[in-house]
Amino acid sequence: MAEWIEFGETYVLGAMPSDVGAAYAAWIAAKPDKAGRLAVIVGGRLAVLTAAVCQDGGTTPGGGDPSAPAEVVARRAV
Repeated sequence: MAEWIEFGETYVLGAMPSDVGAAYAAWIAAKPDKAGRLAVIVGGRLAVLTAAVCQDGGTTPGGGDPSAPAEVVARRAV
């Protein structure tokens, strides 16, 4: 069985490739008013995913249609 993760800003920052993480850190240093924006974006994506899962009463882990709604995987500008 897969291990559960706490999906949030900390997880996303840790999962970034090192060059992307360094570029992000430099961007935040140059634009401190953008700090916290990643948490907002991650929270929004998580809310959309949660709503999509809740609307599909037949969703079970490991079964059914593996596709995700386009909103869930949509890219958002930081």
